[in-house]
Amino acid sequence: CCNSDGHKGKSGINGLTAVYAPELTKEAVLDAIRNCRVYGTTNARIRLLVTVDGELMGSTLKCGSGKTLHLEVAGEEKFKAVEIIKNGKLIKRFRPMSIDFSADFEFDASAPAYCYVRAVQIDNEMAWSSPVWFEY
Repeated sequence: CCNSDGHKGKSGINGLTAVYAPELTKEAVLDAIRNCRVYGTTNARIRLLVTVDGELMGSTLKCGSGKTLHLEVAGEEKFKAVEIIKNGKLIKRFRPMSIDFSADFEFDASAPAYCYVRAVQIDNEMAWSSPVWFEY
């Protein structure tokens, strides 16, 4: 998650954390945070949704081939890059040049791994998802 630990005296100036919770209650928000159903931004109001085989970011799934990652982004500026990172390596880069973008991407997770999505606007503001983990 992101925070504003920049010591600039204004909360939210260096980063925002977004939480996917089914309702706006203390219990639901804390459950979403504990289960990593969150993403961060560099302070831009970017909406980012990542699922793998229908399971939300932060999930732990069984290893297997033919996993489908679905992503949706919407921002304040056009996105110059939307990237899928697996085990710290870039495996796919989209160059949408639009304010909103969605895609499905099939990849192999037959061994333990993690993947996440990073979205970068033309103003260099960005968002990145919690990872999805794959284990035996």
